[in-house]
Amino acid sequence: MRVLLTGVNGRLGQWLIKDLIKCGHEPVLFTRNPVELGEAKGLEQIRGDINDLKTCVESMKGRKLDAIIHPAAKPSPTDTVDSDSWNDYETCPLTMQTNIMGLYNMLQGALRNDIGIFVQTGSNCATGHGYRITNTDFPIIYLPIDEEHPVDVEDSYSYSKYAGEILLDSYARSYGLRCYAIRSGWILNDETRKRMAPRFSEPVKSMHSVLNPWVSFEDCSMAHIKIMECAANKALPLYAAYYCHADDTVASEPTMDIIKKFRPDLLLRMKSHLPGYAPFMSNQKLKDHTGWTHNHTWRVYI
Repeated sequence: MRVLLTGVNGRLGQWLIKDLIKCGHEPVLFTRNPVELGEAKGLEQIRGDINDLKTCVESMKGRKLDAIIHPAAKPSPTDTVDSDSWNDYETCPLTMQTNIMGLYNMLQGALRNDIGIFVQTGSNCATGHGYRITNTDFPIIYLPIDEEHPVDVEDSYSYSKYAGEILLDSYARSYGLRCYAIRSGWILNDETRKRMAPRFSEPVKSMHSVLNPWVSFEDCSMAHIKIMECAANKALPLYAAYYCHADDTVASEPTMDIIKKFRPDLLLRMKSHLPGYAPFMSNQKLKDHTGWTHNHTWRVYI
């Protein structure tokens, strides 16, 4: 498949370039700045900005693309109160502009150029557990948290990722595009896993401190490709959001022990038992729909 890939200068983008080639696909790179690193050498590159609708639409014409994989995004809020960007009227709105309008522009490019598959790198922050403005814990209704669990977003980044899912769903229902959002966890490379292992090995201080799941760059990259390939075979619904993270928390203690210690009230609201270091957010839907598995853990560095 010929796959238009954004975010190619990011670390996930670099993994996706390599893995797409390894899996027999042809990446076409959409980027503001030329990429000359590693596997990118010799690949077709399109100069463009996801915040420019005309470029997004016009640059895809005639290229016979089969799918778009879209990791490009602002990875955190740019409008945090009292931050340097709060009073910078150019920087402040960038999270909302890039993550919502940028996604819209790329979807318009797909729609107007008959590109039938769109896979977005979303975030598990669409749930609302991260960047809590009110300093209140995320309201857990049941465990494990799955894609049907109610969301409770507060900040612009989480909102942008949740709004992106709604936008993808609307394009699937309205236009028949096959659209997918990957609710990726905290994405860690091998170097970071090794560096963070001593911290992750410390005693757990609260359930909230270890609630956020993680995933390796390697496994997250393959999740995108698995979803794209299954969508091409029409083995997925027109739209779906998928949690993507390791079968492994960032906690030194077993998951059920943490729940019993810090949130025993949730024991009566468990949809299933969480054995070993199973994550608080379920990745079962991704596994069931695509056959994806995680293959990396930070615990080898203990």
